[in-house]
Amino acid sequence: MTIIDYQDVGCIGGSDGEVTIGASGGTANYDFTINFVNYINDPAQATFTNLPVGTTVVTVSDANGCPATIPVTLTYISSVPPAQSVHVRELQQI
Repeated sequence: MTIIDYQDVGCIGGSDGEVTIGASGGTANYDFTINFVNYINDPAQATFTNLPVGTTVVTVSDANGCPATIPVTLTYISSVPPAQSVHVRELQQI
């Protein structure tokens, strides 16, 4: 089992991370779960989306029920929030 690709979370408080896990060996099709909740059945790989920052555990079981696990840790792409523009108009006292 390998991490094929991943995307860290874009901003603080976000949950737009994703990971693609590939499986080989054993007997296809494979059952992929993340934190024992989401479930995908596929002959070779699975992509999980909408993930927050932190470590999650992906479990892959082959068609015979033989499991393997891999931890996946996602971080923020940047620890600094993006700059924001503020436009201030001059106020006049009436």
